Amino acid sequence: MKKITICGDCFVFDYRVTLHDNLQYIFCPMKRLAMIVLAVSQIFISYSRNIEPEKDDNPQDTLKVYYLNEVVVTSSVKETNELKNMPTAVSVVSPKQLRDTQIESLPGLSSFIPNFFIPSYGSKVSTPIYIRGIGARLGAQTVSMYVDNVPSFNPSAFDFEFQDIQRIEVLRGAQGTLYGRNAIGGIVNLYTLSPLTFQGTNLTIGGGSYGQFSAKASNYSKLTDNFGISVGAYYKRDDGYFMNSHTGKKVDASENAGGRVKLDWEITPSFKALLFGNYDYVSGGAFPYMHKDSTAANFNEPSSYNRHLFTNGLSLDYTGNGYSIHSTTGFQYLKDDMKMDQDYSPKSVFSIRQMQEQHSLSQEITVKSGTQRKYRWVVGAFGFY
Repeated sequence: MKKITICGDCFVFDYRVTLHDNLQYIFCPMKRLAMIVLAVSQIFISYSRNIEPEKDDNPQDTLKVYYLNEVVVTSSVKETNELKNMPTAVSVVSPKQLRDTQIESLPGLSSFIPNFFIPSYGSKVSTPIYIRGIGARLGAQTVSMYVDNVPSFNPSAFDFEFQDIQRIEVLRGAQGTLYGRNAIGGIVNLYTLSPLTFQGTNLTIGGGSYGQFSAKASNYSKLTDNFGISVGAYYKRDDGYFMNSHTGKKVDASENAGGRVKLDWEITPSFKALLFGNYDYVSGGAFPYMHKDSTAANFNEPSSYNRHLFTNGLSLDYTGNGYSIHSTTGFQYLKDDMKMDQDYSPKSVFSIRQMQEQHSLSQEITVKSGTQRKYRWVVGAFGFY
């Protein structure tokens, strides 16, 4: 009796021989040896004749296709290791996550990044970032934000419309060793798409109740093998949501507009240059401090917030034999005007007007070793005015 079980790449072979009780065998040593050889031969002959391999529904030469998410190889001007190998808590937001969650500005990240929070104070005049509870509403910030390696120093410049973001990195915990001042709570890095790696046109149009309308358009072109340009613009508006019973008009209508230009030039395989400019305009009416509709708005003084924000940067990268040099020059211009009726009544008791105009210039130079060395180093200098 033979019993054969085959499963996958292995098999279990069970061979049993039953002799009839009435038969008597007398073996001599040679006959016994011959019978053993004969039995073993029958086993292998029977196995080779009777066992057929099971049919494989998936032939060995069949290719299996796996679809992966977009993989972007990135490098940082400061870190000597990849983010996944750094001893710090890091969250990376991809363009797909931004599209799926419909997040269009930095405050929206509070909904799914751990220990990251941007409170809503009504307008974009103050948008502080809190990481692990560390932050500051006014004055010097404890969390810094960088856009294509150019820093923003004023929390009034943190809230702007996203345009073709490649990725967002949130580094939680003190980062002062590499980033210097304003980094005790963490760092937020935003990177935009490069026309050398992405070509095409993006167009988005949306609308809704209360007069909501939004439109975004951008184009990425590679003019030569080593030079590309991208241009984008956006417009967004709404009619407002709160009625002022004193004037009979809505008080919180808003309008946002802006654009960006980016030039990416690979001068030589070891020398690259990047130049970009962003402009953002905000015009809004009065804003509520609470998400609670207890009483109707009723005030007489004009309330509004207007902002002009211009940011540009120039980055130069040189890669040598076992080292690299990076230079980033940034300039940011911020001008805004806020009016507020702080007695919130139809009487003229207390109102304020706050205006600020800021010019900031920054320069950073970083030199670091190659990534293939066993011991890696980085040195740099940073200054701003």
